[in-house]
Amino acid sequence: MAIVLIVGCGGGGGSHPSAAAVSSLPHASASTNAVAAVSLTLTIPKAGSAAAKARRVPAYISSSATQAAVSVNGGTATMFSLLTSSSYCQTESTGLACTLTVPAPITSGSATDTFTLVLSDASGHQLSAGTLAAAVTEGAANVTLPLVLGGVPAYATISAPGLQSDVANTASLIVTAYDADGNIIVGPADYATATGGSNELRVSLAEAESQVTLTSGPVNGTPTSGSPIVISSPDDTPTISLASPADILGVTFSITDGSGSVLAAPASAPLSRSIALPGTLTVSIDGTLNSAVQPDVAYDAPVSEQNLAGLPATAAFLLAYSYESESGYVGYYDAGSHAAVLCEGSGSNESIPIAITDEPGGLLIGTATQIFPNQGASIGMLTPAALLNANGSTCPALSNKYALANANLGFLHGLTFDEPDGVALLATDTNATPSPAPDRISKFSSGNAVPIATPTGTPYSLVSAGNGNVAYLDSGTGDVILITSGPTVSQVSTSGTYIGLGTGPDGNLYALSNSGSVYLVGSGSLTLFSSATDAKPLPGGPSGVHPVTIGSDGYAYVGSTDGYVSALAPTSSQTTLLNASTLAGTTHEVESVYRHNGAVYAVSSEDGEVYRIHR
Repeated sequence: MAIVLIVGCGGGGGSHPSAAAVSSLPHASASTNAVAAVSLTLTIPKAGSAAAKARRVPAYISSSATQAAVSVNGGTATMFSLLTSSSYCQTESTGLACTLTVPAPITSGSATDTFTLVLSDASGHQLSAGTLAAAVTEGAANVTLPLVLGGVPAYATISAPGLQSDVANTASLIVTAYDADGNIIVGPADYATATGGSNELRVSLAEAESQVTLTSGPVNGTPTSGSPIVISSPDDTPTISLASPADILGVTFSITDGSGSVLAAPASAPLSRSIALPGTLTVSIDGTLNSAVQPDVAYDAPVSEQNLAGLPATAAFLLAYSYESESGYVGYYDAGSHAAVLCEGSGSNESIPIAITDEPGGLLIGTATQIFPNQGASIGMLTPAALLNANGSTCPALSNKYALANANLGFLHGLTFDEPDGVALLATDTNATPSPAPDRISKFSSGNAVPIATPTGTPYSLVSAGNGNVAYLDSGTGDVILITSGPTVSQVSTSGTYIGLGTGPDGNLYALSNSGSVYLVGSGSLTLFSSATDAKPLPGGPSGVHPVTIGSDGYAYVGSTDGYVSALAPTSSQTTLLNASTLAGTTHEVESVYRHNGAVYAVSSEDGEVYRIHR
């Protein structure tokens, strides 16, 4: 819907244009400070009307707009209420037509005035905006110029309904932006900032997926491939291409505006960042942790997607593999050539690897003299160079080594890195040697561990979401406990028994209940993400802690103590119950599930099998 600048001599009959318009009446003074009364006429479409839904219009005017701010040459804006009770508005068949009058300097020569119009809702949320430079000439007759409004994106969703699996193919990528009131932004006008400037959206893969290529397809311009791609307007036509073998689970996206701020999904479509490929979920044995490192216990110990320099580009994740027979390894699983050992530790030198996480300076390793009980537990740093130089032999000595007994800490249950505070967090319980100790969550920095929380029971599943929030499970109460910057420790759940925590490619934390439901962990509450009526039984308590991750398709993948992996489809409305699909039964517990390169990998203990879940 256009906004038109009309500059003309007095009066001038005619009805309101269907689009918004600006007109000026010349001021009587001919001095250099002469001004004209400039009128802008615009029509707010009726909610749900054809005009409100139309796509082939030159500007976006939201049906929720109730306020207008008009400024000239960057000056103080004049405010208008866009209501049926306003004297300058009248109801028409297509909506509410309003004529807004502001003073503007009369220009001469090549000079122009700059008009900026911002439309907002009753709460002050900017919905659309535009800027026009135009001459205001005294005595001119009915010259019209368009002032085009672009929608201000507040939310966005993404879909690719034509994308197929099992074959290389290309499909349209549909990016839908919404204003602050949840109205879809339509029209060919570029997206706008709240001050009328250009606001290009950037779409990228939330995590690396080698089979996926994004290509921008602007209405005017040369398409470019890569990630991120730029979306300038609702009419841009980007594409997504999937390379052979086209067997990934799906794709999760990140969408940001021109300032770099992440655009959240609207409340009406909370799970709309992930595209699940069509096809049947398939599980296959991708490989084994080679005979040297088949673990009795494969501790849940992934590191980030940033592979250590020197490792193959196909390295999927790093693990600490441990034996009850007092030995263990640090190694990685390579999705191309399977497992490789980086170094070996033993109980004789207190270096059985039992936990691992990444820090900016390298890897933080937790070690022990033996696994059960966890005697001689220590934590310390290994640099990437030292780890790679070991070439599969004895693990090098830890730097900044700290014995947990120094702080009366016992069995090490997990490590993770807290990004805002720049410290690692560790979970320990009462199985201490030489004397019992309270269950603790502690922060580790500069070679020292300082307790920050005392759970009522054993802390399990210490997880960082990558967005600064860390959470763990308190087995004493079955609650989810959230740790935020400071650190601040707060209880999130108030009822139920939660037995697993994991992350999603969207950077959020998710909690698994013993009923088989998965919940999105918020700052003060849990929101139902997925529910199952026939999932494998999920026993609660310390012996029933389950690994969980959210795949690139938006499904929750859960490992169980009886060797099963289940896929729980997300709900579309957060209330509909959906069944879980039992994918594969293994002989032993599924200790870990990891998301990597569009697939999910499940690691089984004792037999060392690694399963790849795909479509």
